[in-house]
Amino acid sequence: MLSSSKSRKWSRSRGVSDISPQLREELSFWLDLKTPLLNGSHWISPGHFCVLLEDFLAHADSSSRRWAGVVVSSQFPFQTAADFGESDVDLHINVKEAIAFWKLMSNFLPFHRNEVRHKKLLVHTDNLVLYYIYKAQGSSVNQNITSILKKLFWLQLEFECVIDLKWIPSADNLADPLTRVPVLEDLRLNRKVFLMLWRKMGPFSMDLMASSSNAQLTPAGVSLPFFSQYFVQGCEAVDVFSIDIGPHLGRRGLFYCFPPFCMIDNFLAHLQECSGRCVVILPENFGLWYPKFVCGVKKVIRLSEVGSKGAVLCFKKNAFHPLPCKYAMIAALLDYSGVK
Repeated sequence: MLSSSKSRKWSRSRGVSDISPQLREELSFWLDLKTPLLNGSHWISPGHFCVLLEDFLAHADSSSRRWAGVVVSSQFPFQTAADFGESDVDLHINVKEAIAFWKLMSNFLPFHRNEVRHKKLLVHTDNLVLYYIYKAQGSSVNQNITSILKKLFWLQLEFECVIDLKWIPSADNLADPLTRVPVLEDLRLNRKVFLMLWRKMGPFSMDLMASSSNAQLTPAGVSLPFFSQYFVQGCEAVDVFSIDIGPHLGRRGLFYCFPPFCMIDNFLAHLQECSGRCVVILPENFGLWYPKFVCGVKKVIRLSEVGSKGAVLCFKKNAFHPLPCKYAMIAALLDYSGVK
């Protein structure tokens, strides 16, 4: 054992100390924090934010598969929701609840900078763990939650607002229904099958029904531009049914779409009405939408047989697994550009 004087001498002579990546990240966080708060920028005191933003009712929620956020307001109503990506889908539910909280704020605030400045925003959650961690200034043994709440801290500095959190029962959470979409309405094509389809029928210019977590990727690994059901960062627009996907937009190239089975008829009707072209993933059971299919079909590729597990993925037990399909799956090039 070295004496105190020898220990100090040894430390000075060595000159450096090894630190863990976690400690390095923490030190960098506070060094970055010092610059905007003390060197040239004004200090923002929570006491300055005593006015609650009126006409603002926000809820955030998560299930094992999806996250969602809702703002009820007569001035700026807002909804955002999507599936968790493959890197997040196996995280603990408490972490997913924190992600939902973060996603709601990071999607909402950039479009409402003036409205939220110097205001207090109250967000509701039904997760007690997240609530208590947030009330403890974000201090948690869970590094994932701590990292997410740091991002929320920076958001408050950037947009000069205060975000508060309130616990409510799950039955009162308005974002809950957006996280409960049936799994069979969120099937996706296996990556290898999509690349085969790209070679035979592509390239594709856009994924018409997707989100930032499940939009198809080009062979180079770049996400296709996409339309989403709810607003998420990166989407080209919200709700394909509100957009003219006809020849004007079609100048960008051939579209791709894997609609939920329950929406096939509506999607084909919209595509036909717009005189659009698209490669659509369909079950070979030919329901009520068959007449619309016949009017526009130009080419069909069989992707899987009845009962096979290779083509389609479905969420189960915090992961996406091959789904044994009751029907054979096909990819159909539908072209309604010459159909009146």
